[in-house]
Amino acid sequence: MMRFSVLGVPQPKGSARAWPVRRPGGRIGVAVSSDNRRRLRGWTELVQAAAIEAGVRPILAGPVAVRIVFTLPRPKAHYRTNGTVRPSKQARLPAGRPDLDKLVRAVLDALSGLAWRDDGQVTELATAKRYGEIPGVTVEVTPAEVPAEPRLRQEDL
Repeated sequence: MMRFSVLGVPQPKGSARAWPVRRPGGRIGVAVSSDNRRRLRGWTELVQAAAIEAGVRPILAGPVAVRIVFTLPRPKAHYRTNGTVRPSKQARLPAGRPDLDKLVRAVLDALSGLAWRDDGQVTELATAKRYGEIPGVTVEVTPAEVPAEPRLRQEDL
């Protein structure tokens, strides 16, 4: 098992946007852009550096199981003026932005080539996002267990 943590505010991998552009000769091409590239680049470098420092070795072939827990900073509205968390906000989960799937995509893409060849090798994925005092992410990577093959019964069809 490989396990490491990254300190810092987790950054989502933004949605790619595409639009048509006119090329020389009248051909139509496609331009693609992604939002938050600067912040994402810094976050990607932090994830990769933490993985390397933790001694992550590539799992070159086969299925991979990944567990990722994000810790996000609480919004300022959760705090009283004296700095304590409002009782009504204490148990809240971060149900808003950033989207969990985009946070996960940023970490999986950052680890491609380090912990696995391609993130298509990830066959099991457990994720969560929580509020906490110290923002960051904890990542666990293990070879995935191959489950017994399910047998279809006639009545299931």
